[in-house]
Amino acid sequence: MTRILSPTRCSGARCAGRVLALLAACAAPAGAAERSLDMIVPDAWLPGVPVLVRVEAHDADGAVDRTLWDAEAVLSAAPAGTTLAPDRVVLRNGLGSALVRIEAPPETAEVALTAAIDSLQTTRTLRNLDGEVMTEAKGGLSAALIEWSGVVHVTGALTVPAGGTLRVLPGTLVLIDGVTTDTAGYSIDIEGTIECLGTAAQPVTFTARDPAVPWGEVHHDGAEPSLYQYAIMTRGGNSPRGGHTNTGPILRATESRVRCERCSFTDTKGKTMQASGADVEFYDCLFSRSVMGPEIDGTALIWERCWAQEFYGKDDNDGIYLHDQRAGQAIALRGCVVASGDDDAVDTLGSDVAIEDCILRDFANPAEDSKGLSVLNGAVDVRRTLIANCMVAVSAKIRDAGDQAIVRIDRSTILGNDVGIQAYDKYGIDTADIFYYVSNSIVRASNAIYTDYLPEDILLSYCDVSEEWPGDGNILADPLFTDPAAGDFTLREGSPCIDAGDPAAPPDPDGSRADMGCFPFTGAVPPPPHFIRGRVNADAAVDLSDVVALLLHLFAGRSLPCAKAADANDSGALDIADAVRLLGYLFAHGEALPAPAEACGIDPTADPLDCLTPPCP
Repeated sequence: MTRILSPTRCSGARCAGRVLALLAACAAPAGAAERSLDMIVPDAWLPGVPVLVRVEAHDADGAVDRTLWDAEAVLSAAPAGTTLAPDRVVLRNGLGSALVRIEAPPETAEVALTAAIDSLQTTRTLRNLDGEVMTEAKGGLSAALIEWSGVVHVTGALTVPAGGTLRVLPGTLVLIDGVTTDTAGYSIDIEGTIECLGTAAQPVTFTARDPAVPWGEVHHDGAEPSLYQYAIMTRGGNSPRGGHTNTGPILRATESRVRCERCSFTDTKGKTMQASGADVEFYDCLFSRSVMGPEIDGTALIWERCWAQEFYGKDDNDGIYLHDQRAGQAIALRGCVVASGDDDAVDTLGSDVAIEDCILRDFANPAEDSKGLSVLNGAVDVRRTLIANCMVAVSAKIRDAGDQAIVRIDRSTILGNDVGIQAYDKYGIDTADIFYYVSNSIVRASNAIYTDYLPEDILLSYCDVSEEWPGDGNILADPLFTDPAAGDFTLREGSPCIDAGDPAAPPDPDGSRADMGCFPFTGAVPPPPHFIRGRVNADAAVDLSDVVALLLHLFAGRSLPCAKAADANDSGALDIADAVRLLGYLFAHGEALPAPAEACGIDPTADPLDCLTPPCP
């Protein structure tokens, strides 16, 4: 513990010098970069078997930084002579992955793998598993509890029976033999439960023994609840076909409950996941480079902070496909990013879906008339969501006369390459109950609103629309996005969308009237802060602890709640002169501190210093 100097032992500049010497001896530099890089990768590799490298850019709070619209991480490895293919990872909204083949010189025991974006970088060390003893497995597991670790080689179909538990320990590599017969790859059937206990440092991997021959699937069939943590599944999907895409998944849940945390499902022959009559939850998961993302039917779904990207081909390359659920089941997408594919980002069929705080982007294939959100029957609620660079941003339709489709959109930014909002007659129905309720939003496109039916069924209020549309509070104006070419759709100062939302709507986070669009404006000038000069640490008195707090800021990078309060001489800058002025005021009967002193007030002198946490109202 640092002993603070007693005020009776020093005074004025002498005291400042002693405090500075003490701080120089014991204070370490503080402060972290606003953005950091993280990499989730297995802690070992087997020559000839690619590893999934998942790269994330994090903001100051440790969350994936979705403001990083597009980026590329460069991969490198040591020792010299090690090659990586590919050696790049494309990130969309702060996250991306690549299935990487590592070729190292003979006798290499370990490889240091580095990912870098400009000055940001992170490194992980992977052990060489060449020569590691493999545990072979197939058929039915007989014991009530089986634990896997190290390298497990699945040489045939495998079943975890009812009442049985398969526990996969951190760092386990599960290699599954593939077959050349389409749809008949070896699978792991779960009738009991699986506990997949990977960690950030030691993920668990399920992949093909021969990367050119995909395996089947992990199938939960009437199983007990199961958990996957930091699990990676790649090079599968050679499994029974089904669903909208008529392809097999790598993970299937039938009448089962499955929870996945920080998992990755990538590079599959078919779709990433399929569920029927199930209850599934995904948190911080990645779905990529497959025919399509998840497809569910009669299933409850929680999909939070998930990324789905890179679905290309000729067979319904959707980011996620949501059939109708059973009574009492909810489907919610929150904080997710669905980016880049040839069909639709989110495709619904009769389901009731809540979409909040999501980004749907880059589904712009004109041959498929790709959509950000495609709704067929059912009801979809969209809030605080950005839809950008899709041929049609939102499209709603019904299949049969008497069906109904309802889309509610609030505080969202809808940007279509061709159409913004569409009520579409796909099935030759003369009249249709397709209703849009759009509020506090921005809708921009070459054709902002298109309908094959009654225009009055598309109700907009307090929206900025790129064509005139009736409704309370609607405007026709450039929203003044900050930098749309770089994916920054925040509002610039002076935007007509600021404080232009429904005055009866809940206020924005800063307490002001609702803005139009997905991202509330945060650049407004706040009212001047009230503070007491000299109360550097924001406690009840001006004393030596305030001097210490100021010196820690100057020489150790510690943050201050109110820089203005620390500006003891009101010079508009913080330096050692402020510490000397405070010490003189406290111990040498110096002159009073400039206003506001003794009582709360505002700074009479304009300066660039902030006051993030004013010490008084």
